[in-house]
Amino acid sequence: MDFDIVQILSGLAKQKPEALIADLVNNLEFQSVTECANTILNWCVQTVERVDPPIFGFAEYLATLAILTVIYTFGDAVYKFRARIAVIPLDIFGFVILTIVGVATLSLDYLISSFGMWPTNLPMPSFWQMFLGSIFFSLISSWIYFSFIRPPRFSRLNYKKYHEEIYNLIVKGSDAELEMLAYEIGRSAENLVLYAQEERGKRSKQDISIYANEILLMIANAKFCRKIIQSCPNTAIIFLSEVSRQKKYRIPIDTFAMNISKEAIMNKDSLLYHEDDGFDCGLLGYVKPFSVALYGDYKFLASLGHQTPLDVNYKVVRQWDADHLEAYCRATLVAFQSYLEHGSWWNIPSPLYRAFDVIENACNSLYEINEIPNPDRNDDRLRRLDVVMEFIRDAVAAVNSSKNIPDKISKRLGEHRSPQDPLDLIALMMFEIVFHASSISRSDFLGWHIQHNRVWSDFSWFETTYPKVHKYLMAKFMRLIYDEIKDIEKLPNYKSSKIIGFCLNVMGFNMARRTGLDVQFFPLQRLLLKQVQKHFIKVRKEMPEVAKAMLVGTLSYDAKNKRLVKTYIKGLNKKAPQDYFSLITGKFSNNSKSGG
Repeated sequence: MDFDIVQILSGLAKQKPEALIADLVNNLEFQSVTECANTILNWCVQTVERVDPPIFGFAEYLATLAILTVIYTFGDAVYKFRARIAVIPLDIFGFVILTIVGVATLSLDYLISSFGMWPTNLPMPSFWQMFLGSIFFSLISSWIYFSFIRPPRFSRLNYKKYHEEIYNLIVKGSDAELEMLAYEIGRSAENLVLYAQEERGKRSKQDISIYANEILLMIANAKFCRKIIQSCPNTAIIFLSEVSRQKKYRIPIDTFAMNISKEAIMNKDSLLYHEDDGFDCGLLGYVKPFSVALYGDYKFLASLGHQTPLDVNYKVVRQWDADHLEAYCRATLVAFQSYLEHGSWWNIPSPLYRAFDVIENACNSLYEINEIPNPDRNDDRLRRLDVVMEFIRDAVAAVNSSKNIPDKISKRLGEHRSPQDPLDLIALMMFEIVFHASSISRSDFLGWHIQHNRVWSDFSWFETTYPKVHKYLMAKFMRLIYDEIKDIEKLPNYKSSKIIGFCLNVMGFNMARRTGLDVQFFPLQRLLLKQVQKHFIKVRKEMPEVAKAMLVGTLSYDAKNKRLVKTYIKGLNKKAPQDYFSLITGKFSNNSKSGG
C-alpha cells in the first residue's frame, strides 16, 4: 500500500488537538493488544536474544570481582587505611553494592538464557546491564577517589573512625603499617592541632576535641616516633610547625615532641644529623627544617614544663657518645638562638637551664683518663670535651651577634649563683668544665694538653673574637673561679683544691709577663698566688689530702724550701726546666732561662 506522506500530514493538521490525541491513544491500545503475542502471569512478554558478549553479565562481574579481591588483598596498607577512614562507609557500602549487583546480574542472565522472554513494558535487558555496570563502576570510582584522588583526613565527618583506626594500628605495632601511618597522619596534622583542646584540666563539650587530644597522645608512642624518624621525619616537622603557626602550645603534644627528639638524637641517620652546616650538608644545613620545627620556637619550649624536646631521660643520656652529644648541642643551640632573638634577656626558659646542665655533665667522666696508661687522643671522653668547648664558643658567638643585648649587664651572677641572663649560663658552664678538667692529675703531656690547650686556651681567644660580650662574660667567669679559690680560707674542700691546682698548672707562677692573650687573667693569677701563699702550708698540715689535690700535673711541693715547683718537659735541656714559687716570700724563680 502506497502512502502519500503529504496527504497524511495535511489531514492530521486539519484535526483538532483533542481528536488527534484520542486517535493516538486508540491506535496505541490497538497496537499493544494486537502486538502482544505471549503473556506470562498477565505480563506481556517478547522474545529477546542474548547479546554475546553482553554489556555487563555475571561472568564479567565475577572476573572483575576476582581482580578487585586480589588487588585489595595484596594492595598497599595505605589504601586500605584510607578506605576505612573515608566519610562514606566503603566496606559496608561496597558489600551491599556487590551483593545487589551480583544477584541482579545472575538473575538477569538466568531469565534471558532460560526463557528468552522479557516484559514489553520494562526497559530492555541491555539497559539493565548498563545500569548494573554503572553501579559497579561507581563503587570502583569511589574507592579510587578516596584512595588516590582525595584521600580522607581527620574531620568532623570521620573523627571516630579515624581515632579507631589509629588506635588499632598503634596497638598492633606492625612495622609496615606504622611506617604507612607515619606518612598518612601527617596529612591530618593541621586539623588535629586545630581541633585539639588546650585546657587540659577541663573536659571539652565537643567530641571531636576529645578524640583529637587522644590521637595526639597515641602518636607519642615511642615505637611510632621511631618509625617517624626513620621513614617520614616530615610528619614531625608538619605537626610542630602547625603548633607554632596556630600558637596552640598547651595541647598534649609535649610527649610526642620529647620522644621525637630522643629518637632523632639516638638515630645517627636521622635528619637531625644531616643539618650540621651548609658547607657539609647543603641546603638542609642552612635551612635546618627539622631542628627549627622541633627546637626553634622558644615560646613552645617554655610552655611545655618538664617535658620538652630538650629533656632527655638520664638513662638515655648515659648511652650517648660524642656524636649524640654533638647533635644535642646543635639542637640546644637552635633553641638558644631562638630565645636570644625573641625572648627577654632577663627571663631564661627553664628548658635551657636543664639543657646546659646536660651538656656540662657530659664531661663528668674526664677523671677516668687518669686510670688509662696510654689513652687515645681521640678517646670518646676527650671528644665529648671538644664538643662541649665548641658549644661554648657557638653560644658566645650567638650572644655576641644578638641585637637584643641590653645596655647594662651585670658582671656578677645573682645570689646562690643563679643565672639571670644568657652570659650567666655560659659562665657557669665554663666554670664547671674547668672543674671537670681539674680532675685530671696526669703528669705527662696529655694532662697539660687537656687542661691548657683544649680548655683554657679557648677562653683566651674570647677577647678578640667576641668583643661585645667578652668583658662581661670573663668578669663573671673569673669571679666564679675566685670565689671558689677563696673557700680555701674558711672551708678547705676537694673542689676548691682541684680548681686551684688547675689554675696553677695553666697560669704558672710567673707574674712578670704582661703581654699576649693571657694578660687578661693577670688579676686572677695575682689573687690566686696570694691565697696559695697564705693557706697552702696550713691546709697541708691540717688536711694533707686536700692540699695534695692542688698538686696536679707536674706541680709538686718542696717541703725543705717551702715552695711549689712546676716542672716542664726536658726536651734538649740537660735538666728539666723548673719554676718555683716561694710560700714564704711569695716570689717567683726558676732554674733555667727556658722556664716559663
